Order: sequence, then structure tokens, then C-alpha cells
Amino acid sequence: MDTLELERQTAHQLTKLRRELAGRIASDQVTAVGRARYDVLREHATVNDFIPLLVYRFTKDEVLSDTVG
Repeated sequence: MDTLELERQTAHQLTKLRRELAGRIASDQVTAVGRARYDVLREHATVNDFIPLLVYRFTKDEVLSDTVG
């Protein structure tokens, strides 16, 4: 997957997550956490295909765990 497609798919996943969590988690918080997760994953990845899905999952877990604790 090229960089442009990776960015597009990651943006789509974050948009989907912002909609899912609307009213519970601030949109800018989802975006900030998601971009941070994306940067870490890109830095260490040898295969990029699953990064958008992992960004979605890790971001969701992190922002929801922040609201519980």
C-alpha cells in the first residue's frame, strides 16, 4: 500500500471512530490520539496494510480507557 492510500484509509478509520464515539469522546481527542498511534505504527512497521485498522483499534481502546479511569 502506498503512502497516499495508507493516509486515506487511516483518515477513513478515524472518521468512522469519531462518528461512533460522538457525544462521548471529543472529536479532537480521537484525532490526536489516532495520529499519535499512526506515527508510532508507521515508524516501526515493515508491512503497512493493517495500520489503518490498528489505528482504529488502539485509538478506541485508549480513549475509552481514559473515560473509565
